[in-house]
Order: sequence, then structure tokens, then C-alpha cells
Amino acid sequence: MYEIYGELNKEAYLELVRSLLKRSDSIMFDLPNMGRVLVNERNAKLMENYPIGYVVEEDQDLHLAYINRTARYLDLIRDDIIQSYTDTGYLDQISSISMEIFHVAVSEDTYDLFAQTDDFSGWRYPAFPEDPCFLSGGKCIFQCIAHERLCLLYIEDEEMIRFLGREKLDVVERADLQIPSLGRMIRSLLWWSGKGHGHGEVAG
Repeated sequence: MYEIYGELNKEAYLELVRSLLKRSDSIMFDLPNMGRVLVNERNAKLMENYPIGYVVEEDQDLHLAYINRTARYLDLIRDDIIQSYTDTGYLDQISSISMEIFHVAVSEDTYDLFAQTDDFSGWRYPAFPEDPCFLSGGKCIFQCIAHERLCLLYIEDEEMIRFLGREKLDVVERADLQIPSLGRMIRSLLWWSGKGHGHGEVAG
């Protein structure tokens, strides 16, 4: 497992995207609502002074503008969306804000989505969807945390490691990293729906 810091030029970024898509069967990303605090099972410990179900909204006009701005990117992969739902993160992420999560099958159109920006650092609010993750068999193989300019590689792949070295990125080996997967998230989805919480808000 590796932490990766730094930025790529667009040509190298797209080469990495192509390599990741060959190894993936789906991707995930989110659209954060910066003006909507939500407390659910995922972030209950983080928000321990508030009950599950607590919601506070402000600046929803800004969020609507963001949704409208990013709609053209979603349109590129609209037919490939496996699931979309509201939560406070996905896989191993935890946030205090509400976000719309998208789980999308890899297809010929997926590359076109990634080609709309120059680097993984471009996957950030307010211009773009956030924090893409590439999955294979339900397990994350590559994850981006754009606002920290950090990417995480969860597979041992000599070809990709050589590529990252050639591009002079700062690559730090981390034996302690746990591989995020859909398994825990799906179990939590079932727990949340069983509690009768509707409106598409689920915990992972």
C-alpha cells in the first residue's frame, strides 16, 4: 500500500487513469453539500453532542449552483450509475456534512469523465465532483483525497510503481493501511434501512 503526493501533468494523469480503469470494474465519487450538516450512523461518534437524524441547512443556493455546474459531468456517465444515495462519506470516509455518493460501473464513457480535468487534484469542490475511488471486486485499489493532494494505492503493481517513480511523485510505502471495501458499507446500508430512516440517507 502506498501514499502518493504531488501532481501530474495532464498526459501522465490520463495515462494513470487508463491504467487504473483497466484494473477496475467500478468507481465512486461524491458531490458534497457544504451547507448541510447531517448526523447519521457513520459520523455519530464524531458528532456525539447531536442525535442521529439531526440536520442543519444553509447556503442551499450555493449547493444548487454546484449541482447545476457538475451536472454535465454526471451526464457523461449517467447510464452507468449503479447506485446514488446520501450519506456523510463512503468506504472509510467520515464527514460532518451531507454528500451525494455515486457508485458507477466502468464503461467506455468513464475515461471521458476523468478527461474533464488535468489531474486528480482537480477533483474538488466547487468545480468538480470529489474524491474518486477505483474499485475491483468491491475493494478499493486507488483512492484520491483531493483537498489534501493525496492519493492512496492499495495494490502491489510493479508497473504502476515504476510509472509513479518516473513521474517523480513522492511515494511512501505504508504497510499499516487497511483496504477500504464495499462490504462494511453494504452491511451498514442494511442496518440503516432497517431502522426506518428513509429519504435516501444511509450510513456506511
